[in-house]
Amino acid sequence: MTRSLVIALAGFVLVAFVDWRIDYQVEKYQPQRNPQNYYEALFGGAVFSGLRENAVYLWDWIGGNHDALLVLFTFLLFCVTAFLVRYTAKLWGATDDLVTDARDSAERELRAYIFIKSASIVNTGTGQQPRPGFTITNYGTTPAHKMVILVGYCFGKSFVETEYGPIEQRGTLGPTADIHYYNICPRALTPDETVALQRETHFLFVYGEIRYVDFTGETRTTKFRLKAMKNVETGLIGPQLEVCKDGNDAD
Repeated sequence: MTRSLVIALAGFVLVAFVDWRIDYQVEKYQPQRNPQNYYEALFGGAVFSGLRENAVYLWDWIGGNHDALLVLFTFLLFCVTAFLVRYTAKLWGATDDLVTDARDSAERELRAYIFIKSASIVNTGTGQQPRPGFTITNYGTTPAHKMVILVGYCFGKSFVETEYGPIEQRGTLGPTADIHYYNICPRALTPDETVALQRETHFLFVYGEIRYVDFTGETRTTKFRLKAMKNVETGLIGPQLEVCKDGNDAD
């Protein structure tokens, strides 16, 4: 305790001495306003005196320019605030984009994807009603609900869309599951049509849509367009169904 008291007294004496030196230097050099005396005081130990004078001068200058400084400060504050608002808006937009991308990515990974895995056709002779068959697969990781299939037929040199036949309800198709679906053309082929198909001057197009609802509740559509091809070995039409260049799409 005695040691602490001695240290405290020594500190008090040191502060009192420094304060006395500052007052002494101020009184000694304040009347003399030439640069030589100022620098002598500075290097003579009156550093605190110079700081005090500068502080007083600065305070007086601030008081004399109060309005201008207030305007400047307000303008700078406005600029900083505007920058923060713009930065925050950009940050919010970037965060929103990340959330949207993450949600879209999750939907793409988890949703159902319905496609035709394979297709063939039979009954393509004169007086017969062509009968296509499809293997439909869910390549996604969640079930496809309320699935319906629409099929249409077109006979001609090129594809012309006509009305679909009756809608076929197929319910739910689970992930990685297949269904085998068969349809039948509403009319039989005429002799002229059969000859045209064999000569490949005309073609029989089988097209349609598969509609279903994925786990998000959104209705998806897979469109397909196939063409009956001539068998080079038998000379008859089918059973191959070739995928057309156009008309195949999915969302």
